[in-house]
Amino acid sequence: MSNQADHTIVRLRVPPELKEKIEKSAEEKNRSQSAEMVSRLEESFNETSKHPDVIVELAKELSNKTNQITEKIKDQEKAYLQLENFYKQHIASIQNIEALKEESYKSHIKSLEGIIKDLQDLLKNQEK
Repeated sequence: MSNQADHTIVRLRVPPELKEKIEKSAEEKNRSQSAEMVSRLEESFNETSKHPDVIVELAKELSNKTNQITEKIKDQEKAYLQLENFYKQHIASIQNIEALKEESYKSHIKSLEGIIKDLQDLLKNQEK
């Protein structure tokens, strides 16, 4: 316990709710209300004790959220790659269909040209 001569008396007005909180906290820590208030004020000016437990919890939460976001990005990348592959396969299928149609058209045209030639030959033979 400190010497009262080392301290200055400060009169302070606080809301009743805050007074109750100070009383309860002081009782839990087995010290006077004055000592509780001094401790809390000193702590608020101490840069190294800025609620390290809260900072650690926030850091853990941030790390968890970062991991979740990273996993979602990986999942989206996988989905994008699957969609891209599907698109490429679809384009290749369309190109194959177009090539088959082109071959089919050429084949039909050759067949028709052959039929026309045969008909022309037949007509020439009938004219003779």
